[in-house]
Amino acid sequence: MRIKIADIQYFIFKIFIIIFILFLIYIGFYNPLKKKYLLRKQSVFVLGIYINRVSDGDGSTFLNFLYYYKGIKYFTEQHYDCNPVSFGNRFYLQLYPKEPNICKILYKKPVPDSITTQPFGGWDKIPAIDKTKVPISGCIEWFEDD
Repeated sequence: MRIKIADIQYFIFKIFIIIFILFLIYIGFYNPLKKKYLLRKQSVFVLGIYINRVSDGDGSTFLNFLYYYKGIKYFTEQHYDCNPVSFGNRFYLQLYPKEPNICKILYKKPVPDSITTQPFGGWDKIPAIDKTKVPISGCIEWFEDD
């Protein structure tokens, strides 16, 4: 019995489709779950500074943030659906110390003006502040607590 070329091509095509679907599952489900798990397992907090906003063609908005961890400069881009964040606004970022690129911007926790520097390795907890003295404006208050 001879194997036809068309059968081999069809088999390769099915393998390709299965690999592609597994890749989509990895990107769509595993990565976000891994990020949440790592941030819950161990994290530190650093200061993040909003530097610019990028909008794509479908109306989605991404904010770019700059932050430092252990003397190294990092950038992150995260989705945001409100516009009142201004250039230079500062927020806490929760990051995984072993992989500082894994981070989460805590929009609901703006950094007060009284905090101007951060420890070299970040904070284990967000510094306690008097909430009556911290103005919360724009749509920051729309985000749910983390």
